Amino acid sequence: TFSNYHLVLKGDIAFKTGSAYIEEMHATFSGLPLNSWIEAGLNDMFIANIDRKTEAEILIETAFYRSDDMGVTIGGEPLDWFYWRTSVTNGLKLGTKKPGEDSSYKLIHDARNTSNAGKSLMLGFGMGLKTDLGRVGRIDVLPFFYSGKLSSEDVTFLQAITGYGTATDDNKIRYGMNVRYDL
Repeated sequence: TFSNYHLVLKGDIAFKTGSAYIEEMHATFSGLPLNSWIEAGLNDMFIANIDRKTEAEILIETAFYRSDDMGVTIGGEPLDWFYWRTSVTNGLKLGTKKPGEDSSYKLIHDARNTSNAGKSLMLGFGMGLKTDLGRVGRIDVLPFFYSGKLSSEDVTFLQAITGYGTATDDNKIRYGMNVRYDL
């Protein structure tokens, strides 16, 4: 942390039997106008705002945002109750991953994209509202939208799934809403 420059450098390196890899590596510059910041590097998608209390990831996390992505995210909190996020990242590629310790089946999973980096950029945007409800808790609502393109490898991956068919549409659109309630 370099507080004079409003700069935080963060990295996580994961060690497993026989291997090691960079889990996260990014720099965050804060103190910008309207209480905003910019982050560059390898980190979670901005919708991955979950304080997990379990050892294993939840199913939706495994499917959509368990892997980190390389890119730039800009965000701000100009008001106590309003915040925004926007990002440009490499985009994730389709693969499979076991959802927990049991390896008997796997889920379709957005995996880290190291081979097509820069070829399937993903743009993201979200605007959130949060408020303190006093004795009944706090609520945080973040509608989001991501748009990108599937690689030809992703389309081939999908076509190999029984029942998917031969569709060649390469649009990759994701939208939804995170709702967090803390009591």
